[in-house]
Amino acid sequence: MAMVESELSVDAPVDDIYRWYRSELSARGWTLRKEVRVEGSYDLFSRGDRELFQISAGYPPGSLLTRLAIVPGPCATNPPTKLAFANC
Repeated sequence: MAMVESELSVDAPVDDIYRWYRSELSARGWTLRKEVRVEGSYDLFSRGDRELFQISAGYPPGSLLTRLAIVPGPCATNPPTKLAFANC
């Protein structure tokens, strides 16, 4: 599996950032798979059977974390699941 992570600093409410990512990723073929708005909030998206993208609120407030993961072809499931990661 390949993974890229980044930490971003933003000057906007976190809900606006989540809304922007949801709009931009949906327009590019990504599907929102999970939305969590409690301690450790995040949105999880998938595209096809190999790609996952997660955006999450970081600490301190005003920071965000992004993570892009690509599952190897032989382990792909649609949508990508924990089982796909466990098998590779």
